[in-house]
Amino acid sequence: MDRVRLFDAHCHIGAFGTQHLKGNDIHIFSSREVPDGRAQAEHMQQRGITACVAVPHYTPDPFYPFTTLNPVVLEAVEFHPQILGGLWVNPMPECSKHTQQVLESLRSHKPKGIVALKMSPNAWQVSYSPNPDSWTGEFRKNMHKILTTAQDLDMVLHMHTGDGRSSISKYEKFVQHYGKDIRVQLVHMGGTAAGIFWLVPRFAEWVRQGYKIYTDTSWCVDFGPNFMVDYLCKHNLEALSHLLFASDHPWGSVEAQVAKIQSIPCEDAIKRKIFWENAAVLYNVKGF
Repeated sequence: MDRVRLFDAHCHIGAFGTQHLKGNDIHIFSSREVPDGRAQAEHMQQRGITACVAVPHYTPDPFYPFTTLNPVVLEAVEFHPQILGGLWVNPMPECSKHTQQVLESLRSHKPKGIVALKMSPNAWQVSYSPNPDSWTGEFRKNMHKILTTAQDLDMVLHMHTGDGRSSISKYEKFVQHYGKDIRVQLVHMGGTAAGIFWLVPRFAEWVRQGYKIYTDTSWCVDFGPNFMVDYLCKHNLEALSHLLFASDHPWGSVEAQVAKIQSIPCEDAIKRKIFWENAAVLYNVKGF
């Protein structure tokens, strides 16, 4: 396949910096950090990325994504029209004020380039998960505000999937409750091998049933995209339009993620859908 047009449907922007992780103070991305819109535009040019959705990192400090990284996203979408952005929100009670400020600001004036809201269950307390049955009190109220804003403003909800509280198996009731009203991008396609086994057949069925569910191929175990494409080709071709390319940079490598898709033994037309066309439709990108 010739050089492809890339829409990176989920990557990170802003300084992750030095964090205390697993007993060590470490600067993971000393040579990979993308601190601002200018650096993101340069990163895209170097790697052949035409458009992207850039979102904040989340950190042990629950307020840092709000106070430092959301402003970077807002700056980036103003700096370059092909950088789209997602803003961080967190339904935890201690983040109520910050989340409310984000939502009120968007309702007052949503910048053209802000297309998504980003959440990760890994940033929640252990008692909460994507399963609505686990939500109580102020957490439930905050989730309702987040979800209502996403629906009212026609924004895509980026939800992290992986292990622990982010296990894809905890999303079933979430999809059933909200997946026909809100466009949801399940980031990382379940992440783990077990998550991929769980998600792939359900993903085909969810799309068949009319749920507005999408997923991207970033950071998932290498066999995952091949398995997903093979399964969808056999069971639900329509769902191929809901599969997106993403790098998760700097947590992931653009080149490695491209190679995962390029290695799939399928028609080039399917790869073009994954690399560009599906995200261009989802995020209403025209003229890039």
